[in-house]
Amino acid sequence: MLLRREDFLPYKEENSRMICRRVSTMEDFRSWVDVVNTALHGWEMIDAAHYFTWVQEE
Repeated sequence: MLLRREDFLPYKEENSRMICRRVSTMEDFRSWVDVVNTALHGWEMIDAAHYFTWVQEE
């Protein structure tokens, strides 16, 4: 299955307090990785230093 960027419409409730931000710094990316590792995996699956190239490549 392939999900193209233009086909992806994230769900957000009208009265949601959710904030979407573009990750651009290593500090932001480390915060995102911490949330992903904790909430989705339960262990440190993703290493911020190794995958920061994703941020740099957009």
